[in-house]
Parts: sequence; structure tokens; C-alpha cells
Amino acid sequence: MNKLHKWKYLISILAALGLLVGILFMTPVFGGAQSAPCPEDGEFILYAGQTHNAGTGTVEFDGDSLNFSIDPNCGIGCIKVGVWDDNGNLPSNPAPGTDLTLGEYNCEDSVLLTEQFSFELPFTLGDWDWPIVIAIHANTVGCVTVYQPDTAWACACDTSPQTNCPDFPGANWAYYFWYDGSGPD
Repeated sequence: MNKLHKWKYLISILAALGLLVGILFMTPVFGGAQSAPCPEDGEFILYAGQTHNAGTGTVEFDGDSLNFSIDPNCGIGCIKVGVWDDNGNLPSNPAPGTDLTLGEYNCEDSVLLTEQFSFELPFTLGDWDWPIVIAIHANTVGCVTVYQPDTAWACACDTSPQTNCPDFPGANWAYYFWYDGSGPD
């Protein structure tokens, strides 16, 4: 085999590998934001500025409400929650607090919560099936920088949120997670 044939053979192999890698990595883009269900159902982490752990939390369903408990690592202000029946119905590009219509907590008082707190929002499953998709947005202070306010979103992943947390399509970063109705043990 002469040098030209060796190069053509090598280029063909590299092109085939490149095509395979391209197909593997482009598939999620065409299918929308996908992820496996939460590894620990009902547990989440609030990430401020996309990567800073602003606190941990849980959600449980009692038949009439979704009950949330959050243990903050910094000051947590207004919290807004949205729920959808599956990721096909997610809003395309929510701004912080936009399209999160299930309810809100601590949005009128402008108080920064720094110790563990709980709240509940009325919720019925209706015609939906489990799992549901939950988006939690919180205003924070002191998570990323000491004095500057920031935004935080909940995710069920505990490592590398920028690559492991499912997010909404579009320009705004915003995480969400799946919940199957049982809650943490």
C-alpha cells in the first residue's frame, strides 16, 4: 500500500468516527432537553449562577399539596415554582420567575431566608401521570458574590450542574427536575 492509499484509508476512518461522534452528541439537541429521572426522587439542589450550591431541598406530595423544604447556604428570597406533566409541555425559554405558575413563596416580604424553611403549594395531579417536571427559581444573595443578587434554579444532580442538569431550550439558563410523587426516604 503506498502512502497516498494509507492517507486515504486513515482519513476515511477518521471521517467515520467523526460522523459517529456527531450523531451521538447531536441526538439530544434534536430530541429536546432530556435526562433520566431524578436519582433521589424528591431531593434537589439550588444552583445560583449555574454552578454555586445555594442550598439543598426536598419535595413531597401529600395528595393535596407539594410540600417543599429548603436548607439554604446563603440568603434565599422570592421563590417561584412551576409544574408540567412532561418535558414536551415545558415553556421554551422562561425568564426567572416567568411561566412558573404553580405558586410562589416569600415574594412579598423581601426577606432573605438563611435557615431551613418549609412551604406548601396546592397541587392535584388531575389527568397527568407521574413523573412530573418541577422548576424552582429563587432569588439569592451571598451565594456567588457577597453583595450582588443572583438567580438560582433547582436540579436533582449533585455534580457538574452545567452538564448534568436538564435545562429549558433557549437562551436563558434554567434547570428543572423530574419527580415521581413519592419523595425522599
